[in-house]
Amino acid sequence: MDEGSDGRKEYTKLHLATAMFSYIGSAEGFVDGFNLVEDCTDAEQYKTVLEMIFDKLKQGQHFKMMTAKKSN
Repeated sequence: MDEGSDGRKEYTKLHLATAMFSYIGSAEGFVDGFNLVEDCTDAEQYKTVLEMIFDKLKQGQHFKMMTAKKSN
């Protein structure tokens, strides 16, 4: 969990990950409005969250392969 500049917990990445899972889990790709994060229009933020998800699932190598990132 990240912290904002004021020291409070920042939930943007968590909310974005929840929205991604909600969208993926929906048969029609329907956005229910509840799990929508409207202020996340930064493509790099989406990539960061997707990489975070792959890392938590211990699939970081697969993410790097898909995005042509070199392993460290």
